[in-house]
Amino acid sequence: MICFSNSYAARGSYVKYTDADRAEIGKYSRENSTAATLKKFRTRYPNLNESTVRGMRSAYDRTLASLKRQHGGSFNPDVHKVKEIRKQTANYAGRPLKLGDLDAKVMEECKKVRQSGGVLNGLVLRAIATAVIRMKAPEATIDLGRGWTNSMFKRLGYSIRHATTGKLQLPEKYVTEKQYTFLRDIALPVRKYSIDRSLIINWDQTPLQYVPTGQWTMEKTGESKVAINGMADKRNITAVLSVALDGTFLPPQLIYTGLTARSQPTVQFPENFHVTQNAKHWSNEDTMIQFLENIILPYVEQRRTSLNKPDMPALLIFDCFKPHMVQSVVQKMTDNNCIFVKVPENMTDYLQPLDVGINKPVKDFFRNKFCSWYTEQVMGGLEYEELAKLFKSGVALRERHAAWIIDMFNCFQHKREMVVNAFKRVGIPQFLELEDLNDDPFI
Repeated sequence: MICFSNSYAARGSYVKYTDADRAEIGKYSRENSTAATLKKFRTRYPNLNESTVRGMRSAYDRTLASLKRQHGGSFNPDVHKVKEIRKQTANYAGRPLKLGDLDAKVMEECKKVRQSGGVLNGLVLRAIATAVIRMKAPEATIDLGRGWTNSMFKRLGYSIRHATTGKLQLPEKYVTEKQYTFLRDIALPVRKYSIDRSLIINWDQTPLQYVPTGQWTMEKTGESKVAINGMADKRNITAVLSVALDGTFLPPQLIYTGLTARSQPTVQFPENFHVTQNAKHWSNEDTMIQFLENIILPYVEQRRTSLNKPDMPALLIFDCFKPHMVQSVVQKMTDNNCIFVKVPENMTDYLQPLDVGINKPVKDFFRNKFCSWYTEQVMGGLEYEELAKLFKSGVALRERHAAWIIDMFNCFQHKREMVVNAFKRVGIPQFLELEDLNDDPFI
């Protein structure tokens, strides 16, 4: 009988080598061989292996080469200099710091942010580093990706923490079956009524934070409970975004928190935006009716006129969010000759074009705007304590955020290929091109 135990043996302790020992082993290996080195040091270090010896020899070679460059090609270390070589080896182990001498300055600024009680995540870290670099070299350009961010957090003695949310894992067969049914529900009316691609529209609600801090932060390694600064920040709005299969990015509906229009920004939005407010900045039955009347139906009528097809239906795609299916909203769509197809429950990550290919780039746009703004504040000499206070000022954040929304729309209305690709990732245009809709392409 074979028994399996859930217990694990404790890992043995690591062998610790002093600087002098590492240099001595590396030097001996260079002058002799790996096998001879193992034999010589076996008594002192019974667990010494070939890989460790080769690593020490490589470190010794790098450091020795550096010292020869400093002191001339005739440099030849004596035994008493072995320890000095090992100490200098530590400075050359691994990759050189990407920011060089500026690395220490960035670390210092990060510590100031934490001491002032400010938010410090990857986005803010990159903004600080960019400011430090530009103050030293205004024309310099450097790519600071997640790998650099992780390295900096590690050297600061922090671990990256992610605020996770549960995601339902669906069986592959279930996904393909739902995908086929969903795409067929779209293709049948499109073929029956010859619906133009500009009238196949997907919309979705997405929150836009005033301070796009994301779900990542950093905390001292070993902390079991971590408060993600910004995660509890409810200062955001709901944006209802909509896109069409021909690549059109429609004007958004923006829902602010408040009971009157005074809760809206003073920024002058484009006339084709619809800006409203309610007590919780949530999309509800009233805002959905307003969205149809101010965004979707004017666009549909404009396309019908342009196509000279006043009776052509529009096909609307949306998820199972409750306000989408209340009687008044359904009646409004039906009265205006709009057919609708719902994305199956728990399938928006697979079948909703906005979720698949648009919402993330939109939020990345706001993160980049925030990063650039934060960099400008640091370069302008604004103290981190003042920045922390500024984050608490809802009015100032709201005005700046509103300007970014206008910039976002001006940018994304020209990204027609991105919009079309989002529909392609779901499979809608490919399915529409099938000769026989009864043929399941996923089998």
